[in-house]
Amino acid sequence: MNKKRSLLLSLLFTAFFLLQTTLAFSAEVTVAQLESLVTQYVKDKVKVYQGTKSSSKEETISIKILGIAGAPYHFADSSSIKMTCDTYSWVSTWSDRGVVRVKMSDATGRSRDVGIPVQVVIQKPVWVVRNIVGSHAPLTMRDLSLESRDVSANYGYVAGESLDLSQYVARVNLLPGEWLDIRKLEIPPAVRYNDNIHIVMLGPNGMELNVPGVALADGQIGQTIRVRQAQFQRKDYVGKIIAKNQVQVEL
Repeated sequence: MNKKRSLLLSLLFTAFFLLQTTLAFSAEVTVAQLESLVTQYVKDKVKVYQGTKSSSKEETISIKILGIAGAPYHFADSSSIKMTCDTYSWVSTWSDRGVVRVKMSDATGRSRDVGIPVQVVIQKPVWVVRNIVGSHAPLTMRDLSLESRDVSANYGYVAGESLDLSQYVARVNLLPGEWLDIRKLEIPPAVRYNDNIHIVMLGPNGMELNVPGVALADGQIGQTIRVRQAQFQRKDYVGKIIAKNQVQVEL
């Protein structure tokens, strides 16, 4: 009888303990809740990274959660659970993978901090090279085609349909089948080194003199470079590029 009584008391105590534990942690944060929270958070981060540049209506962004260890997480009161997200990814540099830290806490002081690995998948129309484009050659529509590709790994550098190609030339040789990478493009300088240029010399009292010259550096409009007169080559001047192959020098 004593053994039966002891066994019965033990079972009652266990049941009471389990009931108290269940009541103490009656709320939980589920995997589905965390996936929804992190997915929206990462999408917002990607939009901030995009900035104000236009994106294609055909661009799609999907978020893959690569694992949530230990979920679901139990708390005492579902109404007091607070969850915040933080990450170092998708701020100034692009990566198709990152980790989002989710901090959870309730009014009792119970808290959990978990890192959730995430992968970003982006599909969008991009410019693909059809014919060989030589170094410093202009980009033309006959050499390019707009095709939808998975650009997740190179999203920060891929040239999409929003890029105005008319102002660019190839910085290096471009080969058929490759995407246009903005690092392989350049805006041609308004003045190139050793090119023949027009020097507009401004003197006192509004005097203006136009003389032929030679550029001693590459430069864009608005930049200053060194130039030299074509006839008197012993003296250099520093001038501001005001137009293609035109440099203004103040005497």
